[in-house]
Amino acid sequence: MSRCSSIPICLFPIQFPTTMPEFFSQFQATQTFSVQADINDNVAVTTPSICVSNIRFVPSVAGTSAEGQILTGKNLIVIGFFNTKIVITQVENGVRRNNTLERVIPFSTNIVVPLEDNGNHEVFLGFDIQDFSAIIIARNTLFCSISLVLTYDNCDD
Repeated sequence: MSRCSSIPICLFPIQFPTTMPEFFSQFQATQTFSVQADINDNVAVTTPSICVSNIRFVPSVAGTSAEGQILTGKNLIVIGFFNTKIVITQVENGVRRNNTLERVIPFSTNIVVPLEDNGNHEVFLGFDIQDFSAIIIARNTLFCSISLVLTYDNCDD
């Protein structure tokens, strides 16, 4: 895991839903790439790895959002990226050829955290990559999408 943050981070996989976490973010990261591919080629993906490069506690609005979420007045901003591996299988004149691509897909999200959390301890982030898919949407254009749940736990107990 890559870290540029002065706050220690513990990043670990979870099975979601375990119990419903109090502080979490569910989001999608997408990216379009130019590749040598045809619309009829087969695309396969492997589970991406996740790297968090920076986290920061920031003040925010307190109250209740339009969706009914309790806003505590503090957010944790998480910035990182996914390392992905995509295999495009092309069939030309009866000959099968695999082309493996390794790409980086950046992401950023925020998680509402307890107001009293000042970030002076290790931050525990649980993650569950729910879906990773890739599809050729046009000749030489590949669309990738990753759905993720990121949970926060201050682990003071």
